[in-house]
Amino acid sequence: MQSARSHVTGLDPVPVSLLLEQVKLVLEGSPALASALVVGEVTSVREVGGHRYFTLKDEDKGQLRCVLFQTQMVRARIETGRMYVVGGRVSVYPAQGQLQLYVRDVRPMDVGDLQRKFEMLKAKLQSEGLFEQSRKLLLPSWPTRIGIATSATGSVIHDIQSVIGRRFPMAELVLAPCSVQGIEAPSSIVRSIRALCRVGVDVIVVARGGGAPEDLAWFNDEKVVREVRRASEVASIPVISAVGHETDFTLCDFVADVRAPTPSVAGELVVRDGAEVMAHLAHIERRVSTVAAKVVETLEHRATEASGRLVRRTRAILDVSDVRTHALDQRLGSQISTRVTLEAGRLGALEGHLGLLVRQRVETAGARLDTASGNLRILGPVQVVARGYAIVEDETLGNVVTNVRDSRVGQTLRLRMRDGTIAATVTTVAPNDLSPGVVSGSNRPGSP
Repeated sequence: MQSARSHVTGLDPVPVSLLLEQVKLVLEGSPALASALVVGEVTSVREVGGHRYFTLKDEDKGQLRCVLFQTQMVRARIETGRMYVVGGRVSVYPAQGQLQLYVRDVRPMDVGDLQRKFEMLKAKLQSEGLFEQSRKLLLPSWPTRIGIATSATGSVIHDIQSVIGRRFPMAELVLAPCSVQGIEAPSSIVRSIRALCRVGVDVIVVARGGGAPEDLAWFNDEKVVREVRRASEVASIPVISAVGHETDFTLCDFVADVRAPTPSVAGELVVRDGAEVMAHLAHIERRVSTVAAKVVETLEHRATEASGRLVRRTRAILDVSDVRTHALDQRLGSQISTRVTLEAGRLGALEGHLGLLVRQRVETAGARLDTASGNLRILGPVQVVARGYAIVEDETLGNVVTNVRDSRVGQTLRLRMRDGTIAATVTTVAPNDLSPGVVSGSNRPGSP
């Protein structure tokens, strides 16, 4: 039987197992893969027949299956959620077509490994100028919205809330919860900082409680450090780093605008003490009062001096004016007497004419008032009731009911009629099937 050949490559197809064996030979023939050294977080640890199977993963979602055979005599304790350095041989398990690391050695990532990584990244970022003091922002004097990037369940958020609530309860806290532990922590912290920048806050606090160096190492991640600097320089939001205890230092501390030794201290740095503010305002009020008193005293002294000068000047002017006034008074008296006589005649003629006009206007207005009064009596509610209509009032509220929609079953009504009142209770409310405010037929207002 002739074997099928690939139309693309011209090669004969091979069974899956044969292809996997070829891949296995290639992998095991590589010196770098025969003695590989991998670092990552351990997940999914299980033991079968004395052999241990687990998975290594990193923050970029990469995963590698690992197997530690019982014959390797490795006694290290392997726990999920911790970082390990694992050495071994990379190969393929043909039965499942799975890439695996056959472990020969495994050890937890120690402080030395973390410190070397810390120093290398610190030197790199420092050479880029990310730690320069000139690039850092000042904290706002009166922040109204404070963003916090930390775990929603730990004691850190409660400590910060307690401190800020005690010192400056008017401030609004905006929590962007994130993971502060494990391989997912760096990406989670970055997302929280970006969320706070989007919603708009006056200052951001990145915080976590104390822990071992490997627990705080997530705040040395390059993505986290650069995101803190981006929030400060691009979003113009100052950032406070409050990670660990006073003796703990992370790269976030160096790149942030302000470092707080602890999360509680961050709460004290971000807002002023209300009592301190009130004392400061009282001090300012006393200073203003003192200055104002001095200003008033100076103005009063100047006003007294100016008043004396004004009085003396006025007296001199009045002495001269008295002479001139006497002469003008005699001339003005003669002219006024002549003018008064002339105007008195004109005024008498105008009074007669004005009296005639007033009488005519009063007579006209009286006629109009009589007409309007008659119309008002015809249209008034008394005349309407006299014609057989009734005025419907709410017995409790006393207001007039003009619309079916204002009534309800069980409501007590008072019907005012020509010769008295009738008390009634509503048993049925039946509005017309018309649009609101429109009535027709026998229910139209004014119909009997």
